[in-house]
Amino acid sequence: MKRWDLAGGLGRRVRGPLTFTLLGLAVIWVLLPLLPAGSGLHFGSQYRVFFSIVVASAGLFFALLNLGPLPQPRSQWGVLGSIALVYLATVGVLVAIGVLYPQFEVPRPTEEAAGVTAEERGQALFLSPEVGCFACHSITAIGVRGGQRAPDLSGVGSRAAARVPGESAEGYIGEHIKRGSDQNYFVVPGFAPIMPPFGQRLSQGQLADLVAFLKGLTGE
Repeated sequence: MKRWDLAGGLGRRVRGPLTFTLLGLAVIWVLLPLLPAGSGLHFGSQYRVFFSIVVASAGLFFALLNLGPLPQPRSQWGVLGSIALVYLATVGVLVAIGVLYPQFEVPRPTEEAAGVTAEERGQALFLSPEVGCFACHSITAIGVRGGQRAPDLSGVGSRAAARVPGESAEGYIGEHIKRGSDQNYFVVPGFAPIMPPFGQRLSQGQLADLVAFLKGLTGE
């Protein structure tokens, strides 16, 4: 009877954290994938795994708290050691996540070319923090792993001519960069109109270089 009471008490203590964990995992793996593409919110499997670990760790933490008081360190060195252990474990996990799943991944130039082409200048502009195209766009065909809130631009040079009737690929790319997500021009289906206009931010030379780079992206 005493053993049964002990098991029942343990179940009551764990029930709350377990319910929290299961509800959190349901939101992450069931509800988040149902968000419409037009919302501009996209959570890949890597982010869902990360948030699942966070939710499960929080549930375990609260379950341990419910089991009763934890043994306290008997000396000052024990207290400092406990703090250092928690700090190192937390920082270690965050560093590991940052190394394994970087937010952005861009190819590094191997060597400086003697003559830089318009396409190369456009690629450098695309990857520059000042313009920040890669914050929303990826180009997986050439190894640029950027944001996912906007379309992957792999093969955009092949698709661009079919976007607006009567508009060439070069004309469409340039106009889209200048006007951004203009509802009166063209908005890529399935994505929120979040692109700002760059017509006043880029010089004519920068715009031409960026168009040359994107127009050359013909491979998927």
